[in-house]
Amino acid sequence: MNCHILKTAIVLPATWEPFIDMKNLQSKFVAVNPHRCEACWQCVEACPKQVIGKINLWVHKHVYIKYPDACIGCKKCIRVCPHDAIRERSTSAQRVSE
Repeated sequence: MNCHILKTAIVLPATWEPFIDMKNLQSKFVAVNPHRCEACWQCVEACPKQVIGKINLWVHKHVYIKYPDACIGCKKCIRVCPHDAIRERSTSAQRVSE
């Protein structure tokens, strides 16, 4: 039997970066649980600072914290999430008034 070893490189598109880098699941104020996220994208639409991004691959979908430093702690994402995938991270941090 002749066997050949193929040496190939897999080049991932830029959209895979947040999937690979799991540190992008929290800001100073909120944390995302990607296992609970059902990719309804309600939090993405609710965020006034566009902090939350989408991982929208055909095999894997959930939100992530795209711009953690831009989060102002308004908790709009937490309130609109029907799957409890986003939770408040710290109650001691100062937040903008609701």
